[in-house]
Amino acid sequence: MVFNEIHRIKGTYHAKKAHEDYLEKVSHRGRKSILTSDIKDDIESKIKDSHWAPETVAAMSKSKFCFKSIYNWIDNNLLDIQLENLPDKGIRRRRAAETRGKDTQQGKYIEDRPEDDNKRLGFGHFEGDIVLSGKTKGQALGTFLERMSRLYIVTRLSGRNSAAMTEAILDLAEKLGTKGMKSITVDHGKEFSGYKQPTLTRHMNVELTRIVTVLYAALYLRDVGRPIEEASDEELMRIN
Repeated sequence: MVFNEIHRIKGTYHAKKAHEDYLEKVSHRGRKSILTSDIKDDIESKIKDSHWAPETVAAMSKSKFCFKSIYNWIDNNLLDIQLENLPDKGIRRRRAAETRGKDTQQGKYIEDRPEDDNKRLGFGHFEGDIVLSGKTKGQALGTFLERMSRLYIVTRLSGRNSAAMTEAILDLAEKLGTKGMKSITVDHGKEFSGYKQPTLTRHMNVELTRIVTVLYAALYLRDVGRPIEEASDEELMRIN
């Protein structure tokens, strides 16, 4: 160690110069940030001028970074963006510590969705999402859009967790019947993590296990950070 320190710089050893040399070399360690000035300007323009969400910016960008990186850059003051500049005013970010269940890890991906569903040839294929309240903590709405008829159903949830969303999905399935809800496309949000957990105890006209089985067999997940795939529901929520 002493030998390396003495020979850190050429010529006569100086502690100050050796320390400066050490700091410079240390600064080159670790993973380099992909946040270039061009990427920074593009993100700031998309969010502040075009009012895009970080998820949309990441999905549409030609550069390879995820939406979580944008949030991290905002948190570390690397972007000239405040949470208030985001379309949802940073509600999701500020309440990130709230327990809503684990991320959805099971189900089929959107690429496996039948062609009839993609072309909207038959009734019963829904897109589901959740709208969080910006004023009252703990309140949320469940939204369900039927892809062919454009029937838009909004229901008030009993909470913001997966149990509340599961109950809303099963309630809708009960009212529509097994032929009325053939599939539902959702994102990887934590509010959808309980769709196959038979945790509800109240009696339903349709067997709970049967509905859960139906939803599990025909529940499709969007790719992470790809809101464009579920554009119908996303656009309607922004309009409303």
